[in-house]
Amino acid sequence: MKKISPHLTIYKFPVTALSSITNRVTGVALTGIYIGYGLSLINNNDKILKDKYNKLNNNTKILFNSVIGFPLIYHTLGGLRHLYLDHYPKHLNNKFMTKSSIGLFGFSSLITLGLAYSFTEKNKI
Repeated sequence: MKKISPHLTIYKFPVTALSSITNRVTGVALTGIYIGYGLSLINNNDKILKDKYNKLNNNTKILFNSVIGFPLIYHTLGGLRHLYLDHYPKHLNNKFMTKSSIGLFGFSSLITLGLAYSFTEKNKI
């Protein structure tokens, strides 16, 4: 069995590093989501996907909507933070980045759950 590098088990990632990694992962996830759904439209499988979605129970729909929605919300808010820092580089310091990374995780989670719940309760695709 291959061992991971010892520095990964010794050091704790700061929240700013986790925020950066999450931003990159959500970007890749969005690419996969858009390509996958686009291919389903090309193959006329969108009606099948919509029917399967509408048959899910509400808890599963909330989970599904959250898994699809979180990358979109997080990556968008992360991009807005990046634009803000481009305009105000004086805020590019450890204190601001730590606070904004925590806020980014928190606000993204709250918005995602709120939207996932509201879309599940009110709408069918």
